[in-house]
Amino acid sequence: MKAGKYGGWAGKILRVDLSTGRIWTEDTIERYKDYLGGTGIGYKVMWDEVPPGVGPYDPDNRIVFAVGPLAGTGAPCNGRTAITSLWPTCWPVPLVASGHMGGQFAAKLKYAGYDAVIIQGKAPRPVWLMIADRQVELHGARRIWGQGTRLATAAIAEIMGRDAVVAAIGPAGENLVPMSVVISAVSHSAGGLGAVLGAKNLKAVGVRGTGSIRIAGRKEDWERLIKYHLSLLGANNQHVVPNSPQPWAEFYAPKSRWNAARGRRWGAAAHPVETGACDPRDMNRIAYRSNLAAFFVGDNAWKYTVRGNGCTSCPIRCHTMLKVP
Repeated sequence: MKAGKYGGWAGKILRVDLSTGRIWTEDTIERYKDYLGGTGIGYKVMWDEVPPGVGPYDPDNRIVFAVGPLAGTGAPCNGRTAITSLWPTCWPVPLVASGHMGGQFAAKLKYAGYDAVIIQGKAPRPVWLMIADRQVELHGARRIWGQGTRLATAAIAEIMGRDAVVAAIGPAGENLVPMSVVISAVSHSAGGLGAVLGAKNLKAVGVRGTGSIRIAGRKEDWERLIKYHLSLLGANNQHVVPNSPQPWAEFYAPKSRWNAARGRRWGAAAHPVETGACDPRDMNRIAYRSNLAAFFVGDNAWKYTVRGNGCTSCPIRCHTMLKVP
């Protein structure tokens, strides 16, 4: 791959055949350069490799974890992973579709050196896939088969280290429940595809990457685009007006998820943080705008809030970390 011409791509596609245990790589640009993004790669694989008549739970079906050229970079909101396969809930004919999950999986996969993982076949017994940079191995999953995603994630993280990100299925996926999900980092989900992993006897994919991504463009141009993007962002779900009167805002809407305000604090932080008015021109306070715990549960959540959390390089913190007695 000519990295100078194609910035953003890691350059390799990881392939795994669970039936034989074979693991190999292929070049990203050579085959997939015209199919931008993780969903594009996934659909290209399904078109080329899965013939008509194959079912979602058949070994000949593929499941593709893929990301785009912005994943793992400083571009805001780049943390999406597209998981593409034949969809178990489509009837009477299964169709190709993608489930998307956030978190850090996309960035870690890029830092490990891969733009996608294409999985085919069916393991003879439950396994999980370990990706640690160029070290890729299948491990037995007998001890975590039957466990929920939290326990499975914790068990794999003990082996791979706290820097690893795990995408796992629970008992629903193992038992081929059509609407079961793939859960990454405990709370980011890709709906509808857990059963496809279950049919392949694949409990989880763990990723740890220590590499980096090269940007082909000029640094100055890149930074200017990022700042422009940040200037357009709202709060969670792109709510762009606050839910209470603010000195900078012409309008406000009580149902907005932009709920930062003077006097509203992250009360359980080591040093309580006041979210403040969050003037939209202040790029350093975007992450203070949303507190979904307070939005969904009520104002009582403020005193238990430690901080916000979310996906790689995304300042819109969709998650809220709470410390509740």
